[in-house]
Parts: sequence; structure tokens; C-alpha cells
Amino acid sequence: MKSKFTNSIARKSIALISACIIGACAEQIDEGARYTFTGDTVASYLEKNEETFSSFIEVAKRGGRFSVLAAYGQYTCFAPTNEAFDRFLYVEDSLYRTTGKFKGIDSPRLEDLSDSMCIVLSQTHIVPAAYLTTDLYEGVIPTQNFNDRYLVISFDTDENNYGTISVNNSLIVTGDTEVENGVVHVVKDVVNPSSNVLPQQIESHPYLSIFSEALKATGLEDSLQLYKDYSYTDGDKTIQRYDGTGYCNYPANRYFKYTAFVETDDTYRKYGIENLDDLKAFAEKWYGTEDSDDPKSRNNALNKFISYHLLDREVAYNRLVCYNIKNDYYNSEINFKKNADRYEYYESMLKHTLFKVIKKLSSTEHSPFLYLNFSDRPTIYPEMNDHLNIKILSATEVKDLSEEYKEFNPSAINGTIHIIDKILVYNEDEMAGNVMNERLRFDVASLMSELTNNGIRLCPRGAAGNTNGSEFFIPTNYCKYYKSYNEESRLYYLTANTGWCDYQGDEFIAIGAYDFAYRIPPVPEGTYEIRLA
Repeated sequence: MKSKFTNSIARKSIALISACIIGACAEQIDEGARYTFTGDTVASYLEKNEETFSSFIEVAKRGGRFSVLAAYGQYTCFAPTNEAFDRFLYVEDSLYRTTGKFKGIDSPRLEDLSDSMCIVLSQTHIVPAAYLTTDLYEGVIPTQNFNDRYLVISFDTDENNYGTISVNNSLIVTGDTEVENGVVHVVKDVVNPSSNVLPQQIESHPYLSIFSEALKATGLEDSLQLYKDYSYTDGDKTIQRYDGTGYCNYPANRYFKYTAFVETDDTYRKYGIENLDDLKAFAEKWYGTEDSDDPKSRNNALNKFISYHLLDREVAYNRLVCYNIKNDYYNSEINFKKNADRYEYYESMLKHTLFKVIKKLSSTEHSPFLYLNFSDRPTIYPEMNDHLNIKILSATEVKDLSEEYKEFNPSAINGTIHIIDKILVYNEDEMAGNVMNERLRFDVASLMSELTNNGIRLCPRGAAGNTNGSEFFIPTNYCKYYKSYNEESRLYYLTANTGWCDYQGDEFIAIGAYDFAYRIPPVPEGTYEIRLA
């Protein structure tokens, strides 16, 4: 692999032109921010309809979040009905009872929920930004809820063929009640606040059993366990803005998150793979037999196979490429030409390897979908024909596969699952000579997984804990592959703005006696530019 894919270091840069996405941080919300309203707030609307929402009101009050819903700001509240809480507490085959996500729900009384459970439940249902149903797209809501989690939106039709919207599989039964400080959507069920890490979330889906077994056998599940860097203590700091006008925030948190591209057991069966041994044999055809008796070795074929399915960042379906990303100051569809393909290159957890995600807007046939390792050219190796142009399924498309998949939930506390329709394999010659035999364009913000994992990249102004507006200071030890060599070197990230002529709308600004390094991803041999402004 090293012969064609290499890493390099760039030093002493000026202003790195960058890119976009999401965020919101629970710790930064000021619950005491009071305001005189002339109409209902979210809180007063719920109280006026107490016969419907009394259970949620009690949980929100005990969880310390009801006062937020009476405060100045903009919030989206997914309000479960009393019947939803009854099912949550009573029903024997409840998701929570049968899977044990919340241990101790043995009583049908709301008052027996612990205070910590009330905190998690109330924070799960509140997003610190206002979204109407017309603002929701397949994938995640662009702003994290008060648990610093992204809620997953999926679409379906009911028995009368009317369109429906669900949030983490909870149906929105009445949407778009606008109040002074946000929007209320009534949901049929309590939204799943699962605390699964990504390997557990994969294991919870029985139709992903072969991939789950392989994660365990290779020991790679241990690489997907981290959630938060509790040693990071700069979240409440501010620093002077790059232009000297006021102050901006440090990143509020430092989370570790991941993405897994996963084949279902049904997909494996199409290739004659019925169990883990069959998958091992399949992997050895592609990656060789080195350390064949040690699946935890990084040289083992099964280990390589699974590693190439994993990312060191959480990337939601509707954020895999820069398409239809809109917030208060940015609209990607203004910055990009209408039929321009949208693509992103990601470094996998298999050493020295990339893969490409594309939304091919230039093709009527392919434009509705997202693909992994897409190529219009004939393959170099015919055996790769069935392992390119791999479709990434949205949550709605997964649920439409069969009744077995109806409860699919891609979201873990530290990552997300993407189901793919073919088996993903890596062949260096095919990738360098075909799929990536093209201009590779990386936005510098896409190289920093920490910006994506912490809701900073392409976030709306004022989100992701940025109480001072549109700018973040990036401390030297925040990003794994970024290092400053001068204490006076300062690096700032500016959130996306449609008025800026930047590739994906956002920017990096370096000031002071700057001298810093950043490791670029492994790329095929060729000539490359580092563009500065």
C-alpha cells in the first residue's frame, strides 16, 4: 500500500480555506435566560395541554429542563403523550424492558423513574434550535439535542399512503405547533435514548450478526468504545477573536465518535457467506493469509476487511457530502452549481487507505443516492465489478427492505451505522488506477475528525457551544493530527457563510507567529496543491 498511498506534512500555513455541519451543547444553555412573551412558550403550551403531556412535564421538571422551555431562545420539543409514557413504563414487550436499555423500570409509576433517567429522557426530547417538519431531511437533525446526540429522521407512508415522519423511530403524530420560543411536535412514543456505544448498537440488530461477530473476533470493537475526552477542560474558555473585535469560544467538548459501513446478513448470503468462517475465507481472497490464525493482528485479512468499513468520526447520512446543508448564514446549494457532483474522501481505519463517497448530481440515474467508491469507468480488475458503486442506504430505505428492518436505528451514543448494498473491499491498484484516478479535492476541515465529532464543522452560528457567534479557536492539542510549534500561533475556524467564495463555505484563519503542522491523508502518487489565501 505504501507504494501508491502516502502521507505528508504541511507547515507554516497562512489561511486554510475550509468547509461545513451541525451542533449544540447542553452545558452551554443558560436556563435562567428569562424573557417576556406575548404568546405561549413551549412550556406554557405543554401546561395548557396538561391532560396530554402531564407525564412529560413531570419528567422535564425533574430532569431540570422544563425551565429551559420557558426561556428565551429557539427550541424544538418532541413531546411524548401520556399514552407514550404509559407504554414506556407498562408494556411487557417495550423496547426498553426487553433490551434492558434502562435497568430498573420495574414499576408502572412515573415517580419511580430515577432523577438521572429523567435528565436523560427530558434532554433527549429537546433540541436547542427550531425546526419545522419542512426543515427536516432524511438523516439527522442538524443540531444536537441536550444530550449532545443527533436525532435521526426517517420518512414512510401510512396505510392511506400519506407521508409520515419519525424521529428515532417515534412517529410524529402532530407537527409544527409554533410558539414564541420554538416548535412543538407531538410524538407517539418516548424517543429511544439508548446509551449503546457503536458495537453494541450494531449487535442490537439481529440481521447484522455476522458483521458484529467479526467486530468482536478482530478486537476492533475495542477501538470503538471511546465517547468523551474527560481530560479536556478548556470548554468554558474564550479568547480574543482573530480580528481583535471581541471574543470567541474554545470548543465546548472533545468527543470521540465513529462510523461503520455495514453489510446485512442477507447481503452476505448473496455472496455465499453464511457465518464468520465464511467471511474469514472471503476476506483472505482479498487480503491474503498473513497472520491467518490471529484475527486481532492488523495484518490479518478479516481485521483488514473490517477496518476498511470504519471511520474515526461520526458522519450522518445527510452529512456524508456537502449537499443541501442550510443554516442561518449558509446554503450549500447557493455556493455549489446545481448539477455539480458532491463528493468527500475519507480515511478509513485500515492503514493508508481512502474511500470516496459521492452524490452524483450530474447523473439522473444516480442522483437520488449516495455511493461508496463510485466509478463510471470499466474496472481494472473484473473481480472488482461487484465491489464498486456501492449504494449507502438511508434509514428509510433500510426500513423498506422488509418487516425485519422496520425498527432499524443507526444511532449510537458514539457513532452511526450505514447499511450498504454490496460487500465493501479494498484493492489498491483499482483504487489508485480507477476510482481515485481523478482530481482529489479535500477541504481542510474534512481532514479534522474532531471538528465533525464535536458539531463544529459547518455548524450554525451560535451552535456547538459557540455562544459568541461564528468563530472557534482551535487549541493546539485539540486535533489529533494538528500541532502548533509556536505558543503565539493561533488557529481559528470560521463557520460557513454563503457570501464567502470558499469551497464548502467555511474558513480557517491562522494569525500570530504561526508555525504549525497537519498530517494530510494517504493519497495516490501524483502532483498536489495546497491552496492558501
